[in-house]
Amino acid sequence: MADDIISILFEKKTDSDMFDFKSDKLTYLENEKEEIERKLSDFIERRVHPNSKELLKTLIENYISITLDSFIYENKLYYRQGFLDGLSINMTSNK
Repeated sequence: MADDIISILFEKKTDSDMFDFKSDKLTYLENEKEEIERKLSDFIERRVHPNSKELLKTLIENYISITLDSFIYENKLYYRQGFLDGLSINMTSNK
């Protein structure tokens, strides 16, 4: 039951952009990601055999998708553990 509530809280905060992730480091990383994506796309277009391009793009997209899914799930686990740690600290301090 607690797991369900915590998951719902996490998803609602994520959906409503209530997490404040504004940071110079994150902006830098996002810009780097875009630059690497551009270089990868250029490389595929110039160097990969035409018969293999679509398969390679699909494999890369699938890899990125499952990696993002794992990061999202990991973040949910961190959020859940932090929430439970906060409850534990609160209960211990109220004794």
